[in-house]
Amino acid sequence: MRRLPSEPTYLMQKRIKEEGYKRLRRRLVVELSIFGVFIIFITFMCIKNSDFVKSIKYKFNGIDCVIQCVDYDNGIGVFFESEGETALIDSGAKGHSEDLLNFIESKGIEKLNYLLISDPDEEYLSVLSDVIETTEISKIIVSECDDSLFAMYDDFLFGEFVILLNAENTTYFQLGEMKFDILDTETVTTRVTFEDNSFLVYNSCSEETELEIMDLSSYRDFDVLISLDGNLPSEKLIETVNPKNIIVNRDAFIKSDGVKIKINFENQ
Repeated sequence: MRRLPSEPTYLMQKRIKEEGYKRLRRRLVVELSIFGVFIIFITFMCIKNSDFVKSIKYKFNGIDCVIQCVDYDNGIGVFFESEGETALIDSGAKGHSEDLLNFIESKGIEKLNYLLISDPDEEYLSVLSDVIETTEISKIIVSECDDSLFAMYDDFLFGEFVILLNAENTTYFQLGEMKFDILDTETVTTRVTFEDNSFLVYNSCSEETELEIMDLSSYRDFDVLISLDGNLPSEKLIETVNPKNIIVNRDAFIKSDGVKIKINFENQ
């Protein structure tokens, strides 16, 4: 700092101190402004990501495809719609009727062409009973099970205009332009394709089943892997099928250099 002409030493020192305070205040204001913008950005991202975006929408050649996840806390159900036809994989366990019924009501769903049940335990019947009262169901596919469980469902649905199928005998069906391949009949782990897009709806399955999926060269490079029960497949399977996005419970993740980063996933 240069001395001004005819400026006494004490005035110069005072001026230097005041200018130093001014620079410090300006720097503090700039840093606080940057910090404020950062806080606002983080808050915005937290709010944006606080609720799982449940809708994935695609449109090709005028044909709509909608995939939505129903949150059951301990897992999710996956709803599909194409050309006015609908399917739901997993209706939730006992205690989650309200979750599913609220979803059905909010989306104005009057009919399910297919309902896939990954675990045909007796506790699922209470949810199924509530759904049947409000929603028409054409076909129900239950995962591979023993004869007594299948008979229990058959007796329960007696008098209902519902076709009951065993996944062991129904490994493929089509919903509008969407194609469903049940890869594992015990867990209804399913590959869903629509035009050039593919989705793997995963439910914890055996190592042998994962190896079979990995051996099929056509089951690679999925757009989305959705976990029904909140568990991820083995790292080897993830590496092999190479999904662009992974959805687990309420969170969506995207892979980046092997690191899963939480994102607000929506493809319109």
